Amino acid sequence: MLVRTHGGAVKAENIIGLFDFNNKASNHFEQKLENCKLAARGSTSSRDTFNLNHEILVWHKIKTDKLGNIAPWYSDNVGYSFDFAIDRVFDFWYTMRTDLNGLPYYMNHMIWAENYTNERGLGGDQLNMALSSWRLYYGYTGDKRVFENMKFIADYYLTHSLSLPTDEWSNIPYPYNTLIYSGVYDGDMILGKGFTQPDKAGAFGFELLQMYKMTENSLYLDAAVNIANTLAKHTKTGNNEYSPLPFKVNART
Repeated sequence: MLVRTHGGAVKAENIIGLFDFNNKASNHFEQKLENCKLAARGSTSSRDTFNLNHEILVWHKIKTDKLGNIAPWYSDNVGYSFDFAIDRVFDFWYTMRTDLNGLPYYMNHMIWAENYTNERGLGGDQLNMALSSWRLYYGYTGDKRVFENMKFIADYYLTHSLSLPTDEWSNIPYPYNTLIYSGVYDGDMILGKGFTQPDKAGAFGFELLQMYKMTENSLYLDAAVNIANTLAKHTKTGNNEYSPLPFKVNART
């Protein structure tokens, strides 16, 4: 999945391990955390939220509640903060720049940067994870832009990624665009053209099934059934040593 890194909802003391570059820095940060907790326990403020001596986590000053847990920087109302955060994530995705071949940047690349184009192509499960995330987000917001974006991703990937019906591993998607600006997904990032990953095919089939439930478009259901049939055909009994399906295969053979 295409990712911008942000701070997670963790206890303040657990942040120490993320920034433990050396003992001095760790001790300094730990002491400030302890000072904040002491202040919190002795405070009579109705706000119950404290600035952590202007320590910064990614872009924002750290705020903690009276128990020392990291509190939202946007609003003391956690609902408002949650909505703001997830809305900004979708806005980032939806307004991402158009790439050189006319597709949205996220259809070509796994890594985003504001001032340059990364040379690598798509992440293996990137579009499947986007469909999964936006399905939940659409259910939460009802934002029609999300629904249309899901249809665009599913339709484009479905029509530009599948192995041939005559291949041994037929009608399943390739995870990677070996020619970055081709607009076609035709292989694996490491092994190259013609190789695919069955687990990613299964994930896409699942998302196509959800798309069918949302749209009643039988094309999604038919494609999901084709993927399931191919995977079922090649599934073997697994155990502690062997997976029921291989991680990567040559789709043609």
